[in-house]
Amino acid sequence: MFHLLFGPLLPGSRADPLVELAALGQQVGLASSLLNGSERPPAASRVATQLMRDGIGLRRKLETRIARAGVHSTDPRLICEAASELLEVVRLVARVVRCREWLRLDTIPAEVRDLEAIAVRSVRSVADAVRALGSSGGRLAVPAAAHPMKAEAEELYDRGVAALFAEPLDPLEVLRRRALYDLLLGVVVGSDRALEALQTAYLP
Repeated sequence: MFHLLFGPLLPGSRADPLVELAALGQQVGLASSLLNGSERPPAASRVATQLMRDGIGLRRKLETRIARAGVHSTDPRLICEAASELLEVVRLVARVVRCREWLRLDTIPAEVRDLEAIAVRSVRSVADAVRALGSSGGRLAVPAAAHPMKAEAEELYDRGVAALFAEPLDPLEVLRRRALYDLLLGVVVGSDRALEALQTAYLP
């Protein structure tokens, strides 16, 4: 399916016709490493910003490549939408990184750490899906764990937010933690959406 769409663009070339999409998948994989807090906030923020810039450029190149192909073995809009969802995952991770830098929480609740761990797994699952897509000739099965991760994240989110109002916390601290919960859940939901977009675009 892919060689029909992209083949005319690379006559006689052995280059990967999914090069921009593969590179976007690499961006997603790198973004997942920023969620575990191993990078110091300023460094993580710079890396996240650069990943976003590179991702936007890759998305535009992929759109241009598809527009020039002139072959419609599959709906090119679905491929562009899948690429956009990959970029959105990177954008969501970048927002988490900036939030952590701004909030500077001294104590991290267990629910935040658990939710962050799920976010890491969900982002990596997207990166793995793109790699699997590139090596399978365009067939993709969304990992069975994708939706359970989303359900688990929503449960942790509800528990964490409820705990905010059960503790004698400063109102500003409540807002800070709530922002972090919102963003982490957004990463998981965004990753789930990206997996669905990839499946829609590439399953025959």
